[in-house]
Amino acid sequence: MGSALWIAISGLNASSKQMDVIGNNIANANTMGFKAGKTYFANVLSQSLSGGASGAMQIGQGVTVADVATQFSQGSLESTSSSLDLAIDGGGFFIVEDSEGSQYYTRAGAFHIDGEGYLTVVGRTKEILIRGGMNIAPREIEDVLLGFPEVERAAVVGLPDERLGERTCACVVLRDDATLDLDTVVARFEAAGVATYKWPQRLEVLGELPATASGKIRKHVIVADLLAADLRVEDSR
Repeated sequence: MGSALWIAISGLNASSKQMDVIGNNIANANTMGFKAGKTYFANVLSQSLSGGASGAMQIGQGVTVADVATQFSQGSLESTSSSLDLAIDGGGFFIVEDSEGSQYYTRAGAFHIDGEGYLTVVGRTKEILIRGGMNIAPREIEDVLLGFPEVERAAVVGLPDERLGERTCACVVLRDDATLDLDTVVARFEAAGVATYKWPQRLEVLGELPATASGKIRKHVIVADLLAADLRVEDSR
């Protein structure tokens, strides 16, 4: 009886995860560049501990989610205002390198010409956020935020997301007496024609942004502080 109940519960848990993935796919059906996920299941194997005759592994003692894989099927191609926004028609990836010579594979084609005349990905590779299989350059979002009259400084970081890998968090320092909320940010991003998957999912108004002596924003400190604050909120519930 206990074994049958456990099998049933494992099936419900796996189905719940699959419905979560399906719901996310439907919610982002109109999100430009979004890559859908597909759920793969696997059998849970168990072995008798009662000293049976064979003691062999038995198949069918439950189910689990083995993987939620991103589907890289070809979407529709759309034009932008930049001649350096590139897209791949069919299979394949762009091969890019960082300053240390390490290679990365990406389908994000938001390129620009740097000061030395090289074609580079917007933002440094190590800072790229990956949300639902899409690469997001924080610099692009920060530039939009810095165009807001209320914003004095801005930093965009990625926070863990169970379904999509990362969610985009916009951290801003506002000018004196200015106010700003997430609904206003999203509305302005939409009006500016920014792709839906690049919209911030969270807004944090901070008194200052932690920085090094040279002025470089310490984004890892921001992420650590936000995660610690979230944990304290969870513990207080």
